[in-house]
Amino acid sequence: TEDQMGELTEIGFRRWVIKNYAELKENVLTQCKEAKKLDKRLQELLTRIISLKQIINDLIMNPV
Repeated sequence: TEDQMGELTEIGFRRWVIKNYAELKENVLTQCKEAKKLDKRLQELLTRIISLKQIINDLIMNPV
């Protein structure tokens, strides 16, 4: 497939995109959903890290 892609002209590439549009669209939507999930998870982890940093700082500043 990669060899074929390297040999495609612009017109050939456009034909290939039109022919494979549904599959390409599905792949893009799937990747978008995955990216959103990963972004949400990253934000959750960053929030947790910030919270843990604050707890550590509080413990350092006010030892028990």
